[in-house]
Amino acid sequence: MTKKIRYTVRALLFNPAGDVLLFKYRNDPNIHNVGKPPMDSDYWGTVGGGMEDGESEDTAIRREIAEETGHQDITIGPMIWHRKVDLVFYGDILHVDEKYFIAHTKQTEISTAGHTQIERKFVAETRWWAPATVESTAEKIFPTVLPQHIRTLAAGAYPQDILQIDV
Repeated sequence: MTKKIRYTVRALLFNPAGDVLLFKYRNDPNIHNVGKPPMDSDYWGTVGGGMEDGESEDTAIRREIAEETGHQDITIGPMIWHRKVDLVFYGDILHVDEKYFIAHTKQTEISTAGHTQIERKFVAETRWWAPATVESTAEKIFPTVLPQHIRTLAAGAYPQDILQIDV
């Protein structure tokens, strides 16, 4: 197995009502954490993806949001979380270095016209979630720390230091 590094940026994208946008990702048993079995169901996650060579974090997060939502007028807030994880990705080891940012949009309509082929394959649904719904759902949400922090983040209270998260 070869080991590759993928630098990614992800956004907790909030609309004017304080709802966060989550994508329902189709589970793929060929992608899972090293040393853990594949998941057995689809899951919800944030907007974002891989950085392109030479791209700044700000440019990458704006590009990802535009591709995945159609939104161009975005306010990018602070980086709040950082995660490093090794994944089995179709037989290879993929080291993911992931940074999570706060972002705000004035729009609520989502356009998937800019989705890449991979996004079309894996994104099953998009939905704005109220913080209370994120906190109370039985569905899988990643990162797993999102439900416990969503209410304070939606209220605009951000951590003073970047939190290192596992999942």
